[in-house]
Amino acid sequence: MTTGLPKLVVCGELDEELTVEGTCGSAIGDWQAVWLPARPGPYEFRYPGKGEGDVREGPRCRIVVDPSLAIRGVPLPARAVSQLTVLSRCAGAIEKWPSSLAPQAELGYNMVHFTPIQPPGESGSCYSLDNQNAIDPTLMMKPSPDHEKNLQAVAAAVSTLEKDHGMLSAMDIVLNHTAGTAPWLLDHPECAYTVGNCPHLSAAAELDERLAWYSDELRDGRLGGPHIQNDSDVHRVMDGIQKHVLGPLNLKEYYGVDEAACLAAFAKTSAEAVPFEHDDYDALKASVLPSLGKSRQGVVVTGDAARRHCRSQKELQGHLSRLSGDMLSECAGLERDILEALGGVIRYERLECKKGPVGYSPHDAPFLWEHMTQYAVSMAKIFHAIRLDNAHSTPLHVSRHVLAQVRKANPHCWIFAELFTGNFQTDLLYQGTLGINALIRESMQCSSPHEMSGNLRGTLWGAHPIGAVSHVPTLSRLSASTPRKQFPMTRSASFALISTGTVPLRPRHCPALLFDCTHDNQTPSEKRDPRDALPNAALTAASCASIGSVRGYDELLPFNPSVVFERRLYSEIAGVRPFTLGWPTLEDLPAAKSSSESPAIELMWPHSGACKVVARGAWDGWQADVPLTKQSDGRWVGTVAASSQPLPVQYKFIVDGNWTCDRSQPTADDGFGNLNNVFSLSDEGALCVEGPDVVENTLPGILVVKQLLNSLHVKLAREGFVEIGVQNLADDIVAVQRRSPDTGRRTWFVARSAYWRNHDDGLPWNLDTLEIPGSIAFLHVAASLSVSGNGKTDSQLLTGLDGHLCLHKSLGEVAHVWREGGKTFLKLFNFPPGSILVFSTNPNGEAKCRAELDELLIGDVVEKPLQTLNLSELNYLLFSCEAEEQDRSGGARGAYNVDGYGPLVYCGLMGVCAALDLERNSKTDLLSSRIFQNIREGDWLIGYLTQRLEDMPQLEGVRDWLSKVRAILARFPRDLVPFHFDLAISRLCAAVSDVMLRNSGGFVSNHGMYGPLVRDLALAAGQLTERFAEARDTLLVYASVVRHGLCPNLLDAANRPRYNARDATWFFLQAIQDYVQMAPEGLGFLSAPVSLKWPVSTWDSDLSDLEPRTIADLIHLILSAHAKGIKFREWNAGKSIDEHMTDEGFNIAIHLEEDTGLVYGGNQWNCGTWMDKMGSSEKAGNKGVPATPRDGAPVEIIGLLKSVLRWVVSLDRTAFPHTAVRTQSGAQLTYKEWDERLQRNFERLFWVSPDEMAPTSLRCFYKDTVGATRPGHDYQLRPNFPIAMAVAPELFSPPFAQQALKIAAERLIGPLGMCTLDPSDAEYHGDYHNDDDSTDKAVAHGWNYHQGPEWVWPLGFFLRAWNHFCEGDDNNSQGGAAMTQRLLKHRAELASNPWRSLAELTNSKGSLCSHSCPAQAW
Repeated sequence: MTTGLPKLVVCGELDEELTVEGTCGSAIGDWQAVWLPARPGPYEFRYPGKGEGDVREGPRCRIVVDPSLAIRGVPLPARAVSQLTVLSRCAGAIEKWPSSLAPQAELGYNMVHFTPIQPPGESGSCYSLDNQNAIDPTLMMKPSPDHEKNLQAVAAAVSTLEKDHGMLSAMDIVLNHTAGTAPWLLDHPECAYTVGNCPHLSAAAELDERLAWYSDELRDGRLGGPHIQNDSDVHRVMDGIQKHVLGPLNLKEYYGVDEAACLAAFAKTSAEAVPFEHDDYDALKASVLPSLGKSRQGVVVTGDAARRHCRSQKELQGHLSRLSGDMLSECAGLERDILEALGGVIRYERLECKKGPVGYSPHDAPFLWEHMTQYAVSMAKIFHAIRLDNAHSTPLHVSRHVLAQVRKANPHCWIFAELFTGNFQTDLLYQGTLGINALIRESMQCSSPHEMSGNLRGTLWGAHPIGAVSHVPTLSRLSASTPRKQFPMTRSASFALISTGTVPLRPRHCPALLFDCTHDNQTPSEKRDPRDALPNAALTAASCASIGSVRGYDELLPFNPSVVFERRLYSEIAGVRPFTLGWPTLEDLPAAKSSSESPAIELMWPHSGACKVVARGAWDGWQADVPLTKQSDGRWVGTVAASSQPLPVQYKFIVDGNWTCDRSQPTADDGFGNLNNVFSLSDEGALCVEGPDVVENTLPGILVVKQLLNSLHVKLAREGFVEIGVQNLADDIVAVQRRSPDTGRRTWFVARSAYWRNHDDGLPWNLDTLEIPGSIAFLHVAASLSVSGNGKTDSQLLTGLDGHLCLHKSLGEVAHVWREGGKTFLKLFNFPPGSILVFSTNPNGEAKCRAELDELLIGDVVEKPLQTLNLSELNYLLFSCEAEEQDRSGGARGAYNVDGYGPLVYCGLMGVCAALDLERNSKTDLLSSRIFQNIREGDWLIGYLTQRLEDMPQLEGVRDWLSKVRAILARFPRDLVPFHFDLAISRLCAAVSDVMLRNSGGFVSNHGMYGPLVRDLALAAGQLTERFAEARDTLLVYASVVRHGLCPNLLDAANRPRYNARDATWFFLQAIQDYVQMAPEGLGFLSAPVSLKWPVSTWDSDLSDLEPRTIADLIHLILSAHAKGIKFREWNAGKSIDEHMTDEGFNIAIHLEEDTGLVYGGNQWNCGTWMDKMGSSEKAGNKGVPATPRDGAPVEIIGLLKSVLRWVVSLDRTAFPHTAVRTQSGAQLTYKEWDERLQRNFERLFWVSPDEMAPTSLRCFYKDTVGATRPGHDYQLRPNFPIAMAVAPELFSPPFAQQALKIAAERLIGPLGMCTLDPSDAEYHGDYHNDDDSTDKAVAHGWNYHQGPEWVWPLGFFLRAWNHFCEGDDNNSQGGAAMTQRLLKHRAELASNPWRSLAELTNSKGSLCSHSCPAQAW
């Protein structure tokens, strides 16, 4: 039995487990568990099942709870980190760190990262440590023999750095190797790799021995001798390795496959102990890794892996054959790698570093685990952050153990790491397992400005695009009626305030710590043009990530100091002044110039070489020349007033008598094909820009600008500038904007890179104009870097290149700027490679637009026009497919079509919101979506939504609301329109859905979490939603058209109905029974008056005395007709009602078998149940042949018959006065006796016992029919018997029922529906294509409609049957929870299907069936 509420198990990194009790609002609703983390770190969540009988586990997921950084008690957001790496041995004595690093703190760095301070091994590398639990004495002024005192000195320096200079500290830890000279290796040889403790290194040991022999041979003058002076000598040695080392070694033997051992392992492992799961060659291949390199007999597939992924020995042998070829390819690649590695510089990797066999737990190598853990913890107790060196090459379980102890000692230790896996999922695994808070990325690794801009806008570097929409789905947003105190406004993953109870956690890249240059890679001087140091630093500072740099980058060091050899100190930086960033508040902006002032147009011809330059323009009708004066730098400058001419003004230059324009300045077409320069300035204000922040350079390199960039980056992070936009103005010019969604302010970084040396300083001809929403408020810096010479070298100090930083005093020195239409435009003209321009802007009217929109989104305002709408009007507002829309509009309007996306499935709000939700689920960069591009580029979609309501006066209030939203959206900057469109339209859609749910009765409103079901439930309101009036009317309509004792299959508005369905009547009677049980009037409905459209005397004179007056009479009439027997020929039989059916198929016959109580009917030429596919292909020979006639006694009809008999027998005679029917033999049969006969005979006739002689190998299930004409059809396994179980469970013995249901669960249940035929049946064809025009009778024209495709609706009856018979089965491992689990796929389908509904059916294994109805109401 499953007991208790659901539970959530939370596992921490210290192997502690916490069980959190869940709460659930309803039987089919979400359950919730509230958990508050005790401390930062990685956590794993799992659902263990609800009780002892529920052994399933739900999917596991990991999250990382980040630490809280703070400087002197003031919180520091991780995005605000500006880190500087220093080589500890170049930074001076540890005791002097606070004073020597004070200038770096003044330069805006708030975290310093030190390379390891432990003593190095004989190589001298600070990353190859001799003793992890000691401090290098050469780094201290007064080292102590007491290690604890040395740690105290380090701690004091770190503490002073924070207290006096506001700088946090980080330290490297190296877990994956140690120095080969480490003394503790002599005392603990088990900590080094040997063939004894690591037999898989046998091949590597042989290679080492052979290489040592070859080295000895060379040393002694043999095989060509030891001298290597040129490339020829290198090639000689490499050829010798190939011939004398790799050849004799024959490594291929290690890479063979030991087939005999593989087969023996397979045979030794029993299938019962390790059952087959699925065919997976890759998993099989991965299982050989532990044996690789261990024996010359070859690799061995483990028995467990072989059993788990191979069904048979033959299948395993096939995989082994493939594996043999793959392993030989691996060996060939290995030999190439060996040669390549030996051809490079390998001293550090091959001679110095030693990696130890750590085992799987501290018990395997106690000293090694304790030694490395003590080392890491000692650093974590001192430093605020830890850098995990080479995280990818440290065993994951080792890092997990060590970092868990690190966080135990310092819970808020910030962990950042090097991780080079190249795989997003692997990165997630490391991040989630180790609790990594940031991964190191580097701008210098970009190969081009385009790659740089792509990374800046990508999620790898933490970007969130400007105007991006929320990932919260439409119907997960709370309605206006939900109490705010329960679910306050939540800042969602889009950084927007969304009213929602839950915010989806999506897998994402680990946050980036983005370096302009790391300490172990090439500098701009080595890899690019040295001038790129400035733009590379600016673009790094513009990112949304934490940022970092290396000491020396800002001083233009030509290369990074070596971590192995460098012993010089950093140069002292003097003269760093305190810096205050210019940042006027929105209220303190300078007032705009009066519109009455006449703007002066400054004219400039920027090119030298001319003798005379004048200009003419529209300011005076192109009449007079305006002379320009030549400047000392070769430019020509002049001014002219434009008081009488409305702006913009066009003009041209006349250079030495030739009319021309300057394409580097703003241009426009005059309407006659002529290109002119243009000057424009808005009437509302002049280009009055404060600043710059940086006006003079008193520091080396780019330090003065870096001070600004660091300060600006920290401010943007602290003040919520979380959005980013990136565009390429030219191949080497990138513009980045950071935006605050709270204030609308933006800061722009424009940079011209210098990736290539000797690049032309002139601006590219295709340079784009930068379009800026709002107005430029403050210039922070405009600068260009030039570098000359190699600088001075110093034997004691590290020195940089000779650089000159040109600082401009105004925007006008680098760009033409003008205003037009509420926007600012900027065109660069003095911007050589190595230049940057940084400025901040203020929004124009954006706050007012947002305030107006917020007013429209208030709950009462949204819902007011919805309150008087009925379900039909709400349905139209939300839905309406294209055919419906064209019908309503007389063909004038169909579905909205999005270029590159296609037409929306609905014309109403749900069509739009479903498409938006699909994009949320499938894309990380939502702005690249076609539909969001459509919204950004124009207001066509909201215009469509507004205009389609003009035909319905009842929706005038909604149309007015949409018109107001449309007007507001038109005033937003276009890059913000998608976000606000989604905010408004999704809010309206959620409100309409909520009103529809509330108006649809108790069942729907109580289970409103199934929002996407709302349309289907509205259509079926009378059956499930307590809209009893509609249900009553529907039942009475069908009651009035009963004829021949049958309900019609096709109603045809009661004009020409067809009575060719044998099951419809019984579902109708079940609906009456359900209504009576649910509706308030209860049994009173049986007295409801009925008047038949076709009196009984017109179709059966023998029953004319049973003309019904009430529903109770009608039930008695139907049962009497079936007891007597029904036989007639369909009205208008022939091609007019069915062009494919043969003549005999129009003959309807039903009779009662009196001895058993079963009702039989049909023939092999018609199909009287819901499985009613009639063949129509002459070519294939199935025309007129039913695929599934199911004549005889179908199991679901018998179950439905039993249900109504049981019910009428139980009724009081005042409610149902009838007690018996008369059979065809003339005998009277009481309802009680009929009920008992069915009870006695059902299982005898339908149960297929284990020892029954049957035309199928399957046993222990219930027949689909009894008495079918076609051989074997009675014994087909189909999803119909669970219908009988659900409505008449008393017919079934529980043990038999459980067996049958489990067989159905194994064989018939698909992802969404149930197979209509057992896949092992010879007639099974699981994929339905109604347009199949082949000659294959089984599938032509979709003849297999019910011969395998997976129909959705029968699953509901199966679940009801399972709940009745299997929920209480103690031996059942698939109880009610398992059944609920099956519905999760339907829920996911409802959320992901653009129709927001379940389809009629799917093809095999849940695959899409294009010929299925996509939104099936039943």
